[in-house]
Amino acid sequence: EVQHQQPPRAPEDRSSAREMPATLLAASAAAAATAVVSSAKPRTSCARTAISNRKRHPTNAVSAGREERAAGACLSASVLRVSPTRRTATAAVARPTTAAAASSTSAPPAVQEGTAEAPSKVPVADQFEWAKAWYPMSPMQFLEPDEPNPMKVLGRSVVAWKAEGGAWKVVEDSCPHRMAPLSLGFVGPERQLVCRYHGWEFDGDGKASCIPMSTDAKAEATARESPRSCATSFPAKEEGGVLWVWPTAGADAWLQASATPVATAAAEFGDLPGEWGMVELPVGYAPALENQFDPAHAEWLHAQYDDSDGQRSAANAEYQPMTRFGVVPGSMGAAGFTVEHGGYNRGNADISAERLFTAPCSSRSEYMDKDGKRYLSAAILYTPTEPGRCLMFTKFQAHQRTAVQGAGKRRGTTGDR
Repeated sequence: EVQHQQPPRAPEDRSSAREMPATLLAASAAAAATAVVSSAKPRTSCARTAISNRKRHPTNAVSAGREERAAGACLSASVLRVSPTRRTATAAVARPTTAAAASSTSAPPAVQEGTAEAPSKVPVADQFEWAKAWYPMSPMQFLEPDEPNPMKVLGRSVVAWKAEGGAWKVVEDSCPHRMAPLSLGFVGPERQLVCRYHGWEFDGDGKASCIPMSTDAKAEATARESPRSCATSFPAKEEGGVLWVWPTAGADAWLQASATPVATAAAEFGDLPGEWGMVELPVGYAPALENQFDPAHAEWLHAQYDDSDGQRSAANAEYQPMTRFGVVPGSMGAAGFTVEHGGYNRGNADISAERLFTAPCSSRSEYMDKDGKRYLSAAILYTPTEPGRCLMFTKFQAHQRTAVQGAGKRRGTTGDR
């Protein structure tokens, strides 16, 4: 419809944020997002390019529509979720108030370099490639070895099963025959994944191993050899009690994945003992990850509530202001960053903590007491599944008695430690 419409005349009064060009709204949202998560910075270049093109071709509605969609897709790819209220408020600040300023509505608001609102220019080498990384999909104990296990990562539906030889394999959750979800099928006696729709069978590499209803053996062999009969397969591996998936297919993806460690490998003290917990959160990746770098919430979200009945327990409100918190200089980059902070309750008042984020998914916290001994360890993983939802994996280890917090009136036992 956009292609057949005449470009509307620019309104004289631009006092409403609703009438502003979508590219300006997108650019304003990108600038606001930049102040929250630095990984969004590379994504703002698409919005700036679209705005620049709009200035050169102000009457080309088709070009403008494409640019707006490109800017929106770029911002969506950053996985950040900026609320409509935040976006409108940001745009309202930037809107011109006079007719003389109306010509400037094609450009984002002027900001000073180095301020929180200024999108930084990040070199390509320092940008993180979201689709070329290992993502945790499930603790191993959560998986059903004799059934297809449906999963999502970065908006893509995949399915995992224990294939021949006992190795876990992952393919796209779509049969190449009629696009039926393979997760609705079953695992055959030879550990092949069987499509429920027409009975096609796939081995661990995604290759069709059986195509029923073929007219004869020769026709079936010809069909099975066709690349179009293969399910799209992705690199997958089991490590540290978790099934990891690399959500890019192809020969190059397998080579790159084999040379790339999982994010938890960066932890100085290695894997923590015990099993992983996992829950799917009804919030996006960015706000979920932000929670891990907001330790002051613990005394309110966790410690004030009794785990047996969920009731508030004022006796556990032993919080104190956290006066030390900051990013370690020089640690911020495409691979992640490190935060250092102090204590926030009476039990950990003297601790020094370090939180290491390793892109795209791992947050590892190590608390040390005043004597330099380990106090508490926490490993948290996040996987963006689809817009507004993500998986969270958790594992904790208390090294000292006072580190067992957040259980309400119930006190920690040796088993908890």
